Order: sequence, then C-alpha cells, then structure tokens
Amino acid sequence: MKRTSGLTTAVVGLIGISLALLAWGQQTAPPSPSEPEKNLLVYRGILQAVDPVARTVTVQGSSSIKRLFVVPAAAQIIVNARPVSDLRDLTTGNGVLVRYLVQNGHNVAYEISPLNLRNP
Repeated sequence: MKRTSGLTTAVVGLIGISLALLAWGQQTAPPSPSEPEKNLLVYRGILQAVDPVARTVTVQGSSSIKRLFVVPAAAQIIVNARPVSDLRDLTTGNGVLVRYLVQNGHNVAYEISPLNLRNP
C-alpha cells in the first residue's frame, strides 16, 4: 500500500510540474509578427538607397556599416510628421531611424521615421 501511495504521489507531482512548465512556455512565447513592437531593434543612419519594387531600403549607420532592410507593405513610414505608404516618399541622404526585427536572416523594418541627420 505504501509503495502504491508513493508512486501515486510521484505521478501527481510530475503532472503538476509538466502543467506548470507548459503554462510558463506559453507565457514566454516569441512575439507574433502582428505584435512585434515590444522587441524591436533600432538602427539609426543615413538613407542610402530605396528600391520601391523590391521594397527594400539601405541605411548607413554611424560606423559606416550599411544595412539592408526589407519593408513589408504594413510597415509604418513617417515623412514630414505624417504616415505614408509609398517608399518613393523617402529621400536618400536624410537621416532615418529604423525599428526592425531579424526574421529568417533578414532585417525586416516595421517603422521608418526621420532623424535630424543629413549626409555630409
């Protein structure tokens, strides 16, 4: 009888731990692409190139490193304090702040906004 009681306690304990780990895993899941704001990275620099067909922009940071960003159609682009939807509204040579995530090895921009920087 004691052996059965000890086994029952162990099984119940394992089930409890499993449920706790499952609940914890669900709470720490990575952000969904529809809600990336919490974990966005930031890159500041001068806008070097805009490709509206490929939906990409190239930004050169302060360390002279150029980064290519993919810009989804749903990305927020700010020009003259107003949101715009067309990448052609961006002006090369102007300073920009890009908020992005790295997804499948690509820098995916979720927001592009102006900075008070100019190409020297």
